[in-house]
Amino acid sequence: MAAIGVDGTWYVLSKLPAATVRNRRAAFEAYISAYRQLLDAPLSLAERTHQVMEVVAADHALLYDRIRGT
Repeated sequence: MAAIGVDGTWYVLSKLPAATVRNRRAAFEAYISAYRQLLDAPLSLAERTHQVMEVVAADHALLYDRIRGT
């Protein structure tokens, strides 16, 4: 999955070649939980989502990267 921000930043998520996402519901719930934990943090929406994706990807055998635009 790839998303491109208005500033040209790319957000890319994929699974490791040998990995299987066995429990998609668990990944979704981990996303919601991590997002809620950062609701009060003084972060932009893009930065909050980026930090959440880093946590979820690491916990669910996914690859995630942000490639900053100009």
